[in-house]
Amino acid sequence: MFMKKKIIVVVVIAIGISLFLWRNARIDLPEIELVTELKLARTFVIDENRIIVDSAIIKNYSDIKAIMSLLSNAKRLIGTRIRAANEFPTGIGITPYLRINIYGDEHLMARIFLYTMENRGYIFVPYRAIYRIDSGIISEIYLMHLGMNCS
Repeated sequence: MFMKKKIIVVVVIAIGISLFLWRNARIDLPEIELVTELKLARTFVIDENRIIVDSAIIKNYSDIKAIMSLLSNAKRLIGTRIRAANEFPTGIGITPYLRINIYGDEHLMARIFLYTMENRGYIFVPYRAIYRIDSGIISEIYLMHLGMNCS
């Protein structure tokens, strides 16, 4: 009987540790050294149509490194009512968003979407996960590279 309780305690602890590590997992982005270009596009969704209103192409390595470093602080969300089961972020209040295409040697390596909702910042990785990020980081990227506020 004592052995069964011991096994149950070990299993519960292992599950708890696994959930903690999974929830606090950082976003998986391409290695900064392999990234050669970032394409940013501020997009609005109007009647299910995506309209790009501003865009920028970033090829300067120090700018790429700065943005990728900021993005690497994102943490995975669990228990959110928004799912990453689409190609684009969907839902009420998720417009505008900033699409970032990450290129290496002229090939698309990753596509992510940044948006704020209810004063919280999110990174949407299509078909994979949604991550939390400080909304100030999203504003900083907008201001640095699109010269505007994110709202």
